[in-house]
Amino acid sequence: MSLGERLGKISDRLGVRQPNDSKPMRLENVDNRIKALEERFSYTADSYNKKVATLKGQVLKLTKVIEEDNRAYAIQAETRLKELEALDNKVNRKLEHEILQRKEGENRVLLAL
Repeated sequence: MSLGERLGKISDRLGVRQPNDSKPMRLENVDNRIKALEERFSYTADSYNKKVATLKGQVLKLTKVIEEDNRAYAIQAETRLKELEALDNKVNRKLEHEILQRKEGENRVLLAL
């Protein structure tokens, strides 16, 4: 199949061929259609690239927010753990003190008898 026949088939599919068109006119019409399609493709590709870049920026921002939240949660959890340990130590000291006082009281009662 020759190049002219192939171009004729393509132009038939694109709907640009008219019965009285000369070969140069048909080629020019096909060329114009190809240029128009290339422009549309370029515009669409640019549009998608911009959208992807915007989404990438949003994902990076969300990732930073999540990381900051995780760090804040870890710090808060560590602080609460320290507070609980301090409270536990305080309760243990008071309990030991109460146990010691009870024993001393029992010893005094035993000595008094």
